[in-house]
Amino acid sequence: CKNGYGIVEVPISYHPRSFEEGKKIRAKDGLRALFTILTDRFLA
Repeated sequence: CKNGYGIVEVPISYHPRSFEEGKKIRAKDGLRALFTILTDRFLA
């Protein structure tokens, strides 16, 4: 690359959160989002 710098791959560790630790997105949240999208689309 320019100026003598190169691209280096750096290893990372990834530990996903469990369901208890993570975000709780349920069907209710999806329905609320769909309702908001549709009302904004047709009533705005």
